[in-house]
Amino acid sequence: MQRWFYPILILLAVTVVAGTARADATRDWVARALAEALDPPDDLNAIASLVFPLTPRHGEPGVRALLRKTAKVLQGLDAASLACGQRADLLLLSGFLEEAEVQLDPPPMAGCEASPDLFGTVNTLLFACRHGAGDPEKVVPGGLARIARRVGRDGSVTGEDGQGGYYMTSHAILALYSCGGDAAAVARGQGYLLRTLPYFLRTGFLDGLAESLIFLRWMGVPVRGEGSYLGYLRSRTLPDGGLCFMDRPGCKPHWHATSLLLELNTWPERN
Repeated sequence: MQRWFYPILILLAVTVVAGTARADATRDWVARALAEALDPPDDLNAIASLVFPLTPRHGEPGVRALLRKTAKVLQGLDAASLACGQRADLLLLSGFLEEAEVQLDPPPMAGCEASPDLFGTVNTLLFACRHGAGDPEKVVPGGLARIARRVGRDGSVTGEDGQGGYYMTSHAILALYSCGGDAAAVARGQGYLLRTLPYFLRTGFLDGLAESLIFLRWMGVPVRGEGSYLGYLRSRTLPDGGLCFMDRPGCKPHWHATSLLLELNTWPERN
């Protein structure tokens, strides 16, 4: 073997070890944040976001016990007294935990079919279609048509109450896609998500950049330069394993952004 090759091997080994250490630190950060969010379990949206990237790691030391604790705490809630959006979060949590072979009984959704909370409808359909919970038309009658009507010409989504924005759009388009909804609306929404990538990169919106990459991959949409986006996000990992919501000097890690980073760290780059 040529002498010049040894430094390259050493550099590669150091890079792999450093990358693994960062990924482990991110896993530990998410696990700590989840444990804190359970005491008390007030923010079910945060708990759902923290659980989903941990479920593929349920065989790792400590993770399975934490997921079981999560199910036990949530099972103690009076689900019928929760708002429809909170019950939708519990639905998603039951699906996430099922993937880790941890049981959480789905909450009752009766009375939520015509909820003014479009985001709750979106998440209920995501559960139904991504976790095989049945015919979306039976789960939320008219829900898919309702979402499709809210997709604008540019692909963005706004609820009947005027509330919208990036997260409403990203979740709504993924729900439409997962449930086999209006193809033209899905295509417009996917175009919207693709356009967010260079903009979020320029503005340092790490959370949005990570979510767009994940949802586009889940929908099988090719992303030009995906490896560069992934590399940038991984390079912004803080020493404690966290990731900021926005890339700003002195910023602090955020639970949603860090959860998305942990999910991305499980995927090899495609290009």
